[in-house]
Amino acid sequence: MKVSGSTILLLFITSACIDSFHLQLSAIAKQLSVDGMITTAPSPYAVKLVWSSDVGNILAQAVPVSDATVTLFDNQGLKEKLSYQDSGVYKTSANGIQGVAGRTYHIEIATSDGQSYSSTPEYLAPPGTLDSLYFEFKYGEAIVNGVPVPADGFNIYVNAKGNSMQSIMRWNWQGTYRVFTHPELVVDTILADPHFTCCPPALTPLPCSGFITVDAERIILKKIDKCSCCTCYITENQAVPFLSDNFLANNAFQKYKVAFIPFVTRNFFEKYYLKVQQFTLTANTYQFWKLVQSQITGSTNLFQPPIAKIKGNIVSTLGSTSALGIFSACGVVQKTIWIYRNDVPYTFEDPLIRENCHVLDATSTSQIPTFWN
Repeated sequence: MKVSGSTILLLFITSACIDSFHLQLSAIAKQLSVDGMITTAPSPYAVKLVWSSDVGNILAQAVPVSDATVTLFDNQGLKEKLSYQDSGVYKTSANGIQGVAGRTYHIEIATSDGQSYSSTPEYLAPPGTLDSLYFEFKYGEAIVNGVPVPADGFNIYVNAKGNSMQSIMRWNWQGTYRVFTHPELVVDTILADPHFTCCPPALTPLPCSGFITVDAERIILKKIDKCSCCTCYITENQAVPFLSDNFLANNAFQKYKVAFIPFVTRNFFEKYYLKVQQFTLTANTYQFWKLVQSQITGSTNLFQPPIAKIKGNIVSTLGSTSALGIFSACGVVQKTIWIYRNDVPYTFEDPLIRENCHVLDATSTSQIPTFWN
């Protein structure tokens, strides 16, 4: 589907991760877009600022705001000026303000063009409980970005409860897996027989593979060094906000589906690490993310909700320029699980990937995550 106008990429930021959500917008003038959150988890907390535009691009390619002043306040008189990091991200210090359930929080922003903005105060609700996290393999049952797709994969479930006051929840997942590639087997595309019918293809091993060819036909390999681009860790994030069904009266969730992880052979060379976070939301924050969810999943629907209704809680306090986005306060709990190769109920062949593993995904890294063992 061709989309006119601009697209905004809301980045849901915690101290641990950034998740991407793409929203479609009609053409707009330059506007400040704000995304940030404080939680009951230990600081630091982050706020991302970018200038959106009407160039039909995504916010990740828009201009980060690097010269603003961002200050976090609570209702007990505490405040902290955030420090600029990079790419429009401002953070509190590790020993600065800590999110405390029962308090309210807001941010104030001053930009170099003389504009100022404030978020409406958000009550930080106590976190609920995430009692268990588990999965079931399903054949041909997939909902990807809100759209039915014929694919095998893992339904992810939680048993959870809200706090004593409410059960307005949002769940966020992040998965990490390890890939193995063979950059020594890169084929010379100029000399190669496309059908490999006559002879073995000539090889052009990448320098990072640690291999060279030692014969005139370039089919015999010799290892001369360690490979620096054969093993990478890739992280994928939830693409659509996942929310509880309105306001549940029983305050509990039993076998509640919060994610679907499609089965892709590359992702299950050996095992898949899954982290699920559960956020307790205010009613205003819930409605914001509900509209975001509808906007994403209804992008092909003529009756999708107009983006103008997704105002967020950022208001202009000096100047006439409006702003987009949200600064929220949430109670949070999380759990992690491993999904192993043998949890897939049938055998499969590993894909032969003839590439530098670092180019497979924007998140690819050779640095071993601290949780990997």
